[in-house]
Amino acid sequence: MKITFREEKETSVTLISPTLIPDIDKLVSIRVDTPRYWPFYLDALNTEEMPRHKDALLKSQTLYVKRRTAFLSYTEDPKGSRSLFVRSGSSAGDAATLDFPQLTDTKTHPASDLSEFITSFSNDILFLAFADHLARTDDGFTEKEQLFHRYCHAALLDSILHDKPQTLQSHLTLYMYRTMDPRSQYFNLRLQDLRFAADFYSKIYDRRFSGRVNNNPRPPLIRDTTVLGALYALDKRLEDIRQSEQFLQALGQYAKGEAIIGLRASDVSGDVSRDNQGDEDIGIVRQLGWYLLRNGVPVSTLLVVLRQLAQDAHRQCLGVPPPEGTNDAEVLDLGIKEVLHGTGTKMSTAFGSGWSAKSLDEIIQVWGMDVATDTSIRDRI
Repeated sequence: MKITFREEKETSVTLISPTLIPDIDKLVSIRVDTPRYWPFYLDALNTEEMPRHKDALLKSQTLYVKRRTAFLSYTEDPKGSRSLFVRSGSSAGDAATLDFPQLTDTKTHPASDLSEFITSFSNDILFLAFADHLARTDDGFTEKEQLFHRYCHAALLDSILHDKPQTLQSHLTLYMYRTMDPRSQYFNLRLQDLRFAADFYSKIYDRRFSGRVNNNPRPPLIRDTTVLGALYALDKRLEDIRQSEQFLQALGQYAKGEAIIGLRASDVSGDVSRDNQGDEDIGIVRQLGWYLLRNGVPVSTLLVVLRQLAQDAHRQCLGVPPPEGTNDAEVLDLGIKEVLHGTGTKMSTAFGSGWSAKSLDEIIQVWGMDVATDTSIRDRI
């Protein structure tokens, strides 16, 4: 543990318990930060909490810490050479598997026999059953089954190494999200949850909940890269949709406030079967809903108003002397585009990130598909 105290000047020393510490009145802080135990930090300068901590420390002369699940006690493993972290080689490769699942030979993994030696580190029934049923290798598995078991193997190691058994279900949910059928009635709800989680971990957690401000950093339950990886997998499938001519035609009808009729969508991906509900428009409507939700696109009525305002602004400002206008069409179009993006984002009902810039470009494109006049903003952006 690292002890900081003040005599003539502030000094820090690293000690191994059991040990004596300097006079408690001279203490600045005590920090326990080793791989074997969860971080512990005692701020002796905290005037509100220190009297209570001081009394407890003087009474018991003991600091209570929590040992990580992946490590044995000093009695069983004094050098830490038998820890699960050492046995697994490193958690870096497994973390990458959670972000971007791919087939690898788990038999060559240092922790390939996870279900056999896990009992040395945990008696948790959840871990034991999970390792026995979902973290196995079998030559008879299909490619998809092998990929799923490889992912479960990495998820179990990550949960044990970080002592977070509650995240196993979250990892399985993320795997389901990255492979879910877009024709499911719950698809949009799950996509909204995934998008919100990605925004939270990538933009909010580090600033508000990570503990860095209090000099006591703590890792998130799920890495932001894992959530973003699941979202990226869905985005790759959506990319195939947004480039099709049928989809752009439907998007144009939506952006102009027209009814979406006479269209039938192609399959989203090769592993998703077409539904047999008999509704000729159900496929394209669901694909459009996927696109609108993922990119935070404003409602159709607002897009119609924004289109008209953009055309009016371009016509009224181009060729007019400053400050009411400008002769630079490129700068004018860029300014109108920024106003469109800001207005659409503020008036959108979606949580988290606003209207994506890529989607804005696509909306401007479909706005100008049947407009060939000089006032079309599409012709100038």
